[in-house]
Amino acid sequence: MSQSHAPSPGTPHAHGGRVRLFTRLIIGTTFALAVWRVDWVAIRGAPFPDLQNYIMNFDKGVYYVSPDAASLVEWYAQEYLWRKGIYALNNIIELENLFSILTLISLASFSIYVAVKASPIYILLLVHPQLIDLAFSQVRSAVAMAAIYLALLLPSRLVKYAFVAAAAFIHSAVVIFAGAFAVGQLVTRFEALRRRHVLISAGYIAVTVVALTVFKTYLLGSIGDRRATIEINTSGFLLTAMVTMYAVPFIFFDHLFSRKFAAFVVVLASSLCFAMYLYNQNGIRFVALALPALAVAISGIPDTHWRRLTLVAAIAAQVVFFGYWAKGIL
Repeated sequence: MSQSHAPSPGTPHAHGGRVRLFTRLIIGTTFALAVWRVDWVAIRGAPFPDLQNYIMNFDKGVYYVSPDAASLVEWYAQEYLWRKGIYALNNIIELENLFSILTLISLASFSIYVAVKASPIYILLLVHPQLIDLAFSQVRSAVAMAAIYLALLLPSRLVKYAFVAAAAFIHSAVVIFAGAFAVGQLVTRFEALRRRHVLISAGYIAVTVVALTVFKTYLLGSIGDRRATIEINTSGFLLTAMVTMYAVPFIFFDHLFSRKFAAFVVVLASSLCFAMYLYNQNGIRFVALALPALAVAISGIPDTHWRRLTLVAAIAAQVVFFGYWAKGIL
């Protein structure tokens, strides 16, 4: 998937690029701080349940990890990196403050990614109920995905891969996006694969969809993942239809879908959400993880008419989601 080439150091264009990058970093960070400072609990009318459970269970020692838990499969399936990291940081920071800081870090990663890869105006799409719930309540998922978005901004390939690998061990579900990242890297580096980019991208999505619907219980059960037996209520048809439609423009622009990581992630997440709905599962969270990518993908649509139309549709869906959120349905 395509990568841009930086201008030579010392040129006026290079200097302008650095100023532009710095400006967008400031805008992204400021936006994250503004969203972080909003009292979303008061607006929502109820506390964030996942956050409350996190704080309560960590405080009670429910997530304690034995020092001899050394199996790589256990570290992945039970997310020991997350557990150990929280307990270690809790020695110096209170749990409430710690999760608040992690929320801010996640928001900053999301907004900076969009500001740098697209345009600052597109970060307004991040004021979305699903992303707010992700960052403020489902903190573990947010931190894991934030690591992947941050990796996309880093120049060092080794550090980039380290962040993506760590993300999968913070939240095992993020391995789906880590795999998408790996596919993008392979297609970018090898000319033989680049010629088959559409087939490879579509194949990865198809395999992922089948794994998380038809074989989900078997695969999770085989590694001892607790989610193999958890019953999750499916999302409603209207919400599922809206987030599935996010993928439609990028299927028409197949060069975006297969060559641009952001569009690839949007199609992947929307496809998963729709397929999981058909199997009475809830895949809305995957779309929440992909919302920063959606903002970047929309900005990359080459046809101005399609780009504006898609942006308007995304904003309209955002308003509808807020309507559901205000009623306590989401």
